[in-house]
Amino acid sequence: MFRLKQSLREHLNILDPLENRQYEVAADLLRIHLRLSRSQRSQAASRGAPALFGMISRPD
Repeated sequence: MFRLKQSLREHLNILDPLENRQYEVAADLLRIHLRLSRSQRSQAASRGAPALFGMISRPD
């Protein structure tokens, strides 16, 4: 629950500079957010969350 709330705050903090056309600031915040999320992904997977990669394919 803590990480979920933290992630929501990060999303809102990314949107603020986007609205102000501060694209480099928003990009930096997004990079930080993705790094934090990536480090938490293995913990989520160990709780039974299905892996998405490899499960989604394009129709032929």
